[in-house]
Amino acid sequence: MSWPALSLMMRRYSFLRRILPVVAWLATMGGAGGVSAGEETSQITIPRVERMPNLPQPFALRDWRQVTREYLDLVFDFVQQGEYLPLVGWLDEGRTMVSLPSYVGGSKDPEAVNFLGAVVSGSLVGLDMRNYRGHDWVTWGTNFFNAEEGVNVNRPRGGTGGSFWYDVFPNVLFYQLESLYPGNPARDEQARSVAQKWHEACVALGGRTDPLALPNFDHTGLNLKTMKPVEMGRFEPEGAAGIAWLEYMAWLKSKDPRFLTAADWTIRSLEEKPVEQSPLYEVLLPYGALIAARMNAELGRHYDVAKLVNWCFEPRGRPQARPGWGVITDRWNDLDAYGLVGSTTDGGGYAFAMNTFQWAGALVPLAR
Repeated sequence: MSWPALSLMMRRYSFLRRILPVVAWLATMGGAGGVSAGEETSQITIPRVERMPNLPQPFALRDWRQVTREYLDLVFDFVQQGEYLPLVGWLDEGRTMVSLPSYVGGSKDPEAVNFLGAVVSGSLVGLDMRNYRGHDWVTWGTNFFNAEEGVNVNRPRGGTGGSFWYDVFPNVLFYQLESLYPGNPARDEQARSVAQKWHEACVALGGRTDPLALPNFDHTGLNLKTMKPVEMGRFEPEGAAGIAWLEYMAWLKSKDPRFLTAADWTIRSLEEKPVEQSPLYEVLLPYGALIAARMNAELGRHYDVAKLVNWCFEPRGRPQARPGWGVITDRWNDLDAYGLVGSTTDGGGYAFAMNTFQWAGALVPLAR
């Protein structure tokens, strides 16, 4: 990540510093009708954001639209020449799917979190990814759909069960891509299958309506073939947050009551955790905060959005699902690193660009 890129992310979080306390208050107020004139109101602050400067130093504004276009011009060019180039190639002789490393010099086996993220990004800056450089990258994205398990997986020949975030996030990206290119019957059917399978997953993890019982996401993942939890020495309860986002998006489109039920179960399963037991693990929790706020505003629910948002920012020790993980509030190498997302403890701290972008993308819409 370049220093101009870092500076822009810090600028974004200077903006968040101003709006998120108000956003948290608005979101927790609930009903779509707003707040009555006689109702007492108060602003809820986000302590982690309060520690950030209003303007980072040094500051430089990077043109991210141009960065995106230049990235795709490099990464999706089959005729680039040079060490490790071209980055993109063919995964099979029939040319039904491309190969793509997740990092330069890495395995050519493509990951959904990399490939779909790039296709979504290109679409958001105005490129038609159905005919970018003469190829249909949107259709190639459907290669991550595992028909046997009924969901998108992180690798074309992969399956579920290794990690909640790696199993859920490809479906979040798929739903984003589907919204950018609507009206394709095959993708519509895949999107519905995704919602159905993650609803079934919630039931397999203990979700019930009568009597009410909430699913338990204190596992590493769930194998959707066997519907059995997977334990690998860590737990990723924020999987519930990504599923909440998927299920509510599916409910808005289909009005299938199962999907709204699953969205409610998953938000409540997060909400009931003690403050010190943050479910934050990798990249999904902000999506849960967003959906809780949206359901408050659109359906008159009363989820504790402030609690979810603060979890997105505040790193904690054990029993947080991933101790020390959260938003950086520090200067590194005499440069402001406020607002980047990653570990605040490992090796003195480190951040990931993708996680930082996802935080901004998921949390800024809270203002709506």
